[in-house]
Amino acid sequence: MSSSSIGLYGEMVAESRLRAGKCSILRKNWKIGSAGELDVVCRDGDTLVFVEVKTRTSHSVWEAMRSVDKKKRELIRSGAHAWLRLLNDRDVPYRYDVMEIYLCEGEKPEIHWIRAAFGDCDSNV
Repeated sequence: MSSSSIGLYGEMVAESRLRAGKCSILRKNWKIGSAGELDVVCRDGDTLVFVEVKTRTSHSVWEAMRSVDKKKRELIRSGAHAWLRLLNDRDVPYRYDVMEIYLCEGEKPEIHWIRAAFGDCDSNV
């Protein structure tokens, strides 16, 4: 399986888990210019959630969450702020989640949903 198809499969698994968690998917793979890409934008009740999906094919010391480094967080924040500007609603509650998907052949995917994985500044990480 190619890395792009692994990533797409991981996003499908993440979307399924989000729906099972009562989230409403609003958009997938949303891009705006060079502001970055948001893997999944959804609603969890009244909260807008920007979800970064990281898929791995095996467990290692290098957890998926660790790949959401400062540069990646900045891209996610930039995309999220672009989305929020389009809403013209400064008071909407929002958060950044990371969904780790671990795939092992012959087994069900292992899913780690990290809610509020980081904030709007890196001092909160």
